[in-house]
Amino acid sequence: MNALICDNVPNDLSAVHAYAVTGMVHMASSKKVQTFPAWGAERYHVALLDYGAKRHIVECLTARGCRVTILPNSTPAEDVISLNPDGLVLSNGPGDPRESYSEIKQLQKLFVRRRIFGICIGHQLVSLSLGGDIVRLK
Repeated sequence: MNALICDNVPNDLSAVHAYAVTGMVHMASSKKVQTFPAWGAERYHVALLDYGAKRHIVECLTARGCRVTILPNSTPAEDVISLNPDGLVLSNGPGDPRESYSEIKQLQKLFVRRRIFGICIGHQLVSLSLGGDIVRLK
């Protein structure tokens, strides 16, 4: 949530209205590749592009027989393809998906090659990378 704390109300509110928190996905994403084994027999290998994923998402996938490779948000599409995962999960995360230009460009390279599932901002990035639009709900 964007917010600006002031010790008094300025006469010119343009700076307050223009204030925005940016770069949230990059701050929330993991900075290194991590792999978590499936609980029990491995049924699938899932790559998870981390836009600020909650640990519980990984737990849910591993409990269902998925080996999960967590990738930073800045991972190039070619690196995702080289893993040859059975599916790709685009995680939840903070911020405005419209500012995730490089992530959208990389996703556009992945649609013809992978099964993709998006959660929250991941779902919105799917829409934007396919040429759709998103609208903020009230």
